Amino acid sequence: MVVTVSSGVGGKIFDRAHPAGVLDDPFYAGEIGHLVVDDSIDAPICDCGVQGHLGAIASGRGIEREAARRAIADPGAFGKSLCVTRLGATPENLTNEEHIVPAARAGDAWALDVVRDCSRPLAKILATIMLAAGLDRIIVIGGFALVLSETYLSLLREAFARVLRYDVLPGDMENRLELGDANEEACLLGAGEFFKRRLRNPR
Repeated sequence: MVVTVSSGVGGKIFDRAHPAGVLDDPFYAGEIGHLVVDDSIDAPICDCGVQGHLGAIASGRGIEREAARRAIADPGAFGKSLCVTRLGATPENLTNEEHIVPAARAGDAWALDVVRDCSRPLAKILATIMLAAGLDRIIVIGGFALVLSETYLSLLREAFARVLRYDVLPGDMENRLELGDANEEACLLGAGEFFKRRLRNPR
């Protein structure tokens, strides 16, 4: 499976035995970002307008919004973060690119906690899909995930391992999560290959 963590969250399951290589039907295949994972009264609202969707929490935008919410709710903790002390953030101008990502990569506890907490619902969904479909591995791509790089992968693996506590499973299931290629043309190359397979195997 390939999952994208960027402005939203989505994924596709790839099968070597499938004529097209990817499970792309029905039309909603891969729309994991629109699963409700938080049904609380104050759950964040997805860009699609529905409250509590995974994409509203675990996407880059969702993480940025949660960081701003926490910065306002607990200015004392936020004020000790590298986002403020080194990078000059305020609750009003806080962004992933300028503050949260560089602070997290530098090991800032406040920024790491935001990313960690927002990534837990995604880890649970991915673990469910891995067990249900018998996936070999999950490749994580997308602007937010790739710019945070190994820091993001480590947090996601940590959350993944927490929900896969079952004695019969291999002890390193979290290592089946991997970062994808940072090449911006990777998805275009994949789309081209998908189109060629469709031409060879029309439905």
